[in-house]
Amino acid sequence: MLKLVGLTGAFAVGFMILAACPTGSTSNLLTYLARGDVALALSFTAVASVLTIFTLPFIVAWSLAYFSGAEQAVDVPVSMMMVQVFLMMGLPVALGMGLRGWREPLALRLEPKFTKVATVLFVLVVIAAIAKNWAMAKSAFPTLAPLALGLNVTMLACGFAVAWFSRLSRRQSVTLGIETAVQNATLALVIASTVLKDSNMAIPGAVYGIVMYVGGLAFALMMRRFTAER
Repeated sequence: MLKLVGLTGAFAVGFMILAACPTGSTSNLLTYLARGDVALALSFTAVASVLTIFTLPFIVAWSLAYFSGAEQAVDVPVSMMMVQVFLMMGLPVALGMGLRGWREPLALRLEPKFTKVATVLFVLVVIAAIAKNWAMAKSAFPTLAPLALGLNVTMLACGFAVAWFSRLSRRQSVTLGIETAVQNATLALVIASTVLKDSNMAIPGAVYGIVMYVGGLAFALMMRRFTAER
């Protein structure tokens, strides 16, 4: 598909690195805003993060050989991934479950306020992603942004459609749409720039790290309107 749109070399490898990365932890926040199945999102992210340890080296090595004719061993930064998962997923979930088990009425009263806090946090995440990635992405943004946005929207639609036609609930379908489209762009940047030491391969991850929140947030807010409150 990448060759069909005229993308080869470092940029093509960059997109393959991004595709090989697990679901981003912010997908759980988007799922919450969309009134999706948060438990499913957490499980999906955790399982994907573990599986990536084994699958990412093979996918990236194949991509290097296919698109650039190079061969190189790829080491996955496991410790960084685990810290991300703990801080963005494990710790908030543990605190929330602890509060609900200790004072359920209080937790239920606070939930609407947490929704507003989650929305503000997500906006801050988007701003931080733009600030972090813009210096690297700005030169190639006009070229790669349409492809990144098209990929993001396609994956949102495919994830939702496959789940829906598999007779999963609306909440589960929304969740799988988001989980399919939101990638761990930070890990993609680390693999490209630190492990492979190629800044050009990092650019697709930087661009997608900005663009994926546009489609993801629009999808979440649209689905939220058609999904009843839990």
